[in-house]
Amino acid sequence: MSRSPTRAWRSVGAALMLATALPLLQARTQPPTVPASSGPPGLAAAGASSTSSSPAAAPRAWLTEPVEARHEGYRSIFIELPVPEGAATPLGTISGTAYLKDPPRNGGKAAPRPLLFLFNGGPGASSTPLHLNAIGPRRFIERPGRTPERQLEPNTQTVLDAMDLVFIDPPGTGFSQVFETGRSALWTTETDARVAAGFVRCWLKKLGRENSPVYIGGQSYGGFRLASMMRYASDLPPLSGLVFISPLLDASATSASVGNELAYALQFPSMVVAAWQHGKGQRGEQGRSVEEVFSRAEDFARGVYLPALLEGSRLSAKRAGLVAARMSGLLGMSPGELLAQRLRPDSEQFLTTVLGRPEARLGRLDTRVIGSTAPPPPGRPTNDPSLVVSSAPAGRSLTPTEAYFREELNVPITRKYVPLSFTVNGGWNYFDRSIADGFYINPTRYVAEVMRQQPALRLLYVGGYYDMAVPVAAAQYALEHADLPMARVQMQLLPGSHNPYDDEANLQRFTQRLREFVR
Repeated sequence: MSRSPTRAWRSVGAALMLATALPLLQARTQPPTVPASSGPPGLAAAGASSTSSSPAAAPRAWLTEPVEARHEGYRSIFIELPVPEGAATPLGTISGTAYLKDPPRNGGKAAPRPLLFLFNGGPGASSTPLHLNAIGPRRFIERPGRTPERQLEPNTQTVLDAMDLVFIDPPGTGFSQVFETGRSALWTTETDARVAAGFVRCWLKKLGRENSPVYIGGQSYGGFRLASMMRYASDLPPLSGLVFISPLLDASATSASVGNELAYALQFPSMVVAAWQHGKGQRGEQGRSVEEVFSRAEDFARGVYLPALLEGSRLSAKRAGLVAARMSGLLGMSPGELLAQRLRPDSEQFLTTVLGRPEARLGRLDTRVIGSTAPPPPGRPTNDPSLVVSSAPAGRSLTPTEAYFREELNVPITRKYVPLSFTVNGGWNYFDRSIADGFYINPTRYVAEVMRQQPALRLLYVGGYYDMAVPVAAAQYALEHADLPMARVQMQLLPGSHNPYDDEANLQRFTQRLREFVR
């Protein structure tokens, strides 16, 4: 039941999240200082755009006016805003690409269409996965035998028919910039959340859309950003819905550190699914669906595995042996190996050894993908075979994404479009004291507070069973333990990866659910 990596749908989009970000969670000796003037971004007078894709040197320059293009049945608007608003020397810029249709008329009066703002994660990832691989009006389609095989085509799965879309590229991603003075200030959890909230506020005001139903969606670290943004929800109009896609939420609970038993229990069902997908573990599980395999593994994790881990050093040898035997049947690891690891298998070691072939490993963003255990190339912090970073085709100076922005959206920017920045990811400060509650890093409580304050606000969570970057059980745990009004929370689990919309069938399920949720 293994899946060949050669045609596996993989995107820069999944971005790095836990696959590469967690090893980089290094506390800074001094928290970065955010200038007192920094706040939500806005407009400022400036000139043309910079050509550098790395942190830009002076002069600071950006687009000062929205760029609009007309397409069949809709229009696009690209906006780049300085950060912070009105600053003489901004720290960087943030940009967004919007797709808008004329609103329907009811008795001669136009009813405002719903607006869905979206961003991916990383940190350091652009919105390319959601924008150009999922729900935008144009989508990259791979057709074997074609040159190039992957080309932009009209997206039959777009949700633009039901809602207007705004794809946000945070500073340092896409065409958005980080100037030299902005690196330490912008690459923090709190400032990142404030900047994103400010962009939404400014965009609504500039486009005159404050009365539209507003939805915001974030994937991967973008889910952490979205939850953190809710601390600043008072700066926004009342929200209609939040969409969390493979979100990092409770970062402390999912950190596999000594003494944190939750992390092992929450990743266990996804490990079992990975083993089952590749024919490991008990043969009796092979006749089941992925949903059944996950559910049975989750029951074991909650009812047997976690209680055993909570015994700590008091766990008897006999009970440890019984638990190891059951884990062995599910994971395909020997009981002795599990006991040697104190029933706490390291997830990266599991991914690199579960196949039983020294040269082969599984992807973390998509455990169906098989790749090499060889070290990653210089400058790349992971050898995850399910993470692929695109580049310009041979003989072309522009990537397909850059060509799309310049030739179809009329965006007059000559600098490179950055789909994924390892520099941003590696320089990120996750330990902002204003986001952390004491020593605990989990912004989901802000979501609960806003949902209590706004009784019409609803939440949709979407996850993929084959995701071990942000395991499904971890996201569910965060949502179920944040005191959310669960009657207004919806969950959709798909047989997909960290990008749960990773094939036509999953994308169709995802877009159908979005249409039902956004109203």
